[in-house]
Amino acid sequence: MSLAPGIEIEALPPPEVLWNSCDGMMVIDEDRRILAMNPAMETLTGYSAEAVVGKMSCAVLFSCRDFHGCRLADHPQECPGLKAIQRYQPVRHAEYIIQTAEGKERVIQASYTPIQLPGRPVWDLVVMRDATAQNRRERRLAHRAMTDPLTGLPNREVFFRVFSREMNRS
Repeated sequence: MSLAPGIEIEALPPPEVLWNSCDGMMVIDEDRRILAMNPAMETLTGYSAEAVVGKMSCAVLFSCRDFHGCRLADHPQECPGLKAIQRYQPVRHAEYIIQTAEGKERVIQASYTPIQLPGRPVWDLVVMRDATAQNRRERRLAHRAMTDPLTGLPNREVFFRVFSREMNRS
């Protein structure tokens, strides 16, 4: 572990400080099984740690889907958490849709950091944020940028983009 000069390991905050983050955090293994979950993740997903830790894959539990509707449980090679473990490289800003315990869909932005303690397998520290409102704002802005506010029809820029594409195709 690389520390700043003059900083002793004992001076670092205990793991509980990080675990009490306002962002949802969990640790998963190479089978995407949830090994630990912080209170913010419980709030974000609606699942209690006692009910899920060590019991099932996070992809199945949260019904993770990409923006095309494909379930990540059916396509493990597309799972950002699994990629981070297999390549031992962090994955940042992965976005997908989860379903909460209450059945609500949320757009999630997640980062995966592979961690390995001596003599242990590689795990992922997953940090999740609810990006539903941000995603909704971005879609609304994109819609406004591409449509005429009076008629609701595609605007001139969209027309020329489609026209150019179709001319090239023909």
